[in-house]
Amino acid sequence: MTTPPRASATTVLRVQTASVPRRKRLSAHGTKRDAERLLRQRQAEVEEGKFVQKQSLTVGDYLTHWLDTYGQTNVRPITREG
Repeated sequence: MTTPPRASATTVLRVQTASVPRRKRLSAHGTKRDAERLLRQRQAEVEEGKFVQKQSLTVGDYLTHWLDTYGQTNVRPITREG
């Protein structure tokens, strides 16, 4: 009789940095070492400015922002008038 492989554990870390003032919950599947590696990667992303914080944004808000930034120089005026 063989035993099925055991599911890997999940380690949960809480992260708080100066640029991300709210605590973030970070889950990593595997060992504590795997979780610490993931934490170091996330911290490096924050320090390098690559971390993008999740936010609620409606499609309408996104499109308005897109037209105001990218659309001003890359879309024909007749299309912007729409």
